[in-house]
Amino acid sequence: MDKPGTSLANPAPRPALEAIDLTKTYCTSQGEVTAVAAVNMQAAQGEFVCIVGPSGCGKTTLLHLFAGLLEPTSGVVRTNGTEIRGPVRDIGLVFQNGNLMPWRTVLRNVTLPLEIQGVPLREAEDAARGVLELVGLRGFEGARPRELSGGMQQRVAIARALVYDPKILLLDEPFGALDALTRERMNLELQRIWQARRKTVIMVTHNIHEAVFLGDRVLVMTPRPGQICSETRIPLPRPRDLSVMGTPEFGALAQSIRAAIYE
Repeated sequence: MDKPGTSLANPAPRPALEAIDLTKTYCTSQGEVTAVAAVNMQAAQGEFVCIVGPSGCGKTTLLHLFAGLLEPTSGVVRTNGTEIRGPVRDIGLVFQNGNLMPWRTVLRNVTLPLEIQGVPLREAEDAARGVLELVGLRGFEGARPRELSGGMQQRVAIARALVYDPKILLLDEPFGALDALTRERMNLELQRIWQARRKTVIMVTHNIHEAVFLGDRVLVMTPRPGQICSETRIPLPRPRDLSVMGTPEFGALAQSIRAAIYE
């Protein structure tokens, strides 16, 4: 008999992304190196998940496995119940340095994924203008990357990842190269963009305060081989402004995550 309040006609929604016993081992000149081992995690539809951990623990490897850019040694990654066996349209990835093409304008950097998919240029440009407005770069369509600040370049990279409307957005330390004040502003911008589009976001960061500010949950990875050793739910109300970082609740959450990293 079903439990009260449940129905076979309305099963629980599938996770937007899940990893099951995910392991990646590299073959190097020094022998085999296991970057991540037996990772199990899920991200719900529309959830913002942050992943933190010590340098070299396999966070970037994990994102590349999620994006289908790497093949796991064992285990599986699924999106909405379907196994990922290579890059898929439903997943966008933003790298730390943006990887913009310097000879292309901002507009044509953002249209690139659609051009590759064969979308007519006018349609691609219309879509690109829409996401550039979303990330606050209306009016910069004709600029070259070298004419933009670091924060603006990262906005272009985010726009490029959003232009084909993926369901999942993966962010690999996207603000790591920015100064502290610009990074704070970009955290506010990313929160605004996420709330506007409600994508499932999985973000790698070394900054604990950034993870607490942005995340619904924060996962901590162990030193290599990386495994998920801790999960902290962030109950702070949204939208969040920077003043929340000065509250006792925020400080306690950050301290709990810091303790998990150094255990």
